[in-house]
Amino acid sequence: MSIEQKNAFLQRRARILKKHAALDPEWQAFQRERRPGALRVLFSVVIALGVLGFAAKGLLLAYHGPDGYAQITAPLVQDQPADGIFAQIVAPDPATGLLADLIAPYVGVARPMDMAQPASEDAAPADSSD
Repeated sequence: MSIEQKNAFLQRRARILKKHAALDPEWQAFQRERRPGALRVLFSVVIALGVLGFAAKGLLLAYHGPDGYAQITAPLVQDQPADGIFAQIVAPDPATGLLADLIAPYVGVARPMDMAQPASEDAAPADSSD
């Protein structure tokens, strides 16, 4: 079958199926393409962003610890009211703390905030030549 014959066949087939769909309501309901509404898509996107934000907040809390997380978020909320929605979103909550406790053993990297602290003077020098 050549390309022209195939295209003609597909066009004839589409016309016949369209006529059948117009005559039979069950076929029409079966063939109808269902697209999600704009509200459903928007709701799905908001839920997905919320879950990703929650996971990112838990990961930051697990990686930097509570003190490091407070240092990171302090510049973000300094101009916001304490009871504002943004301050409440950024503040660590019990659910995020639980998530951080669950993933903290898997993060397993040295915390940059801890490494920035100077070494204590009590520690003996590693190289002692007498």
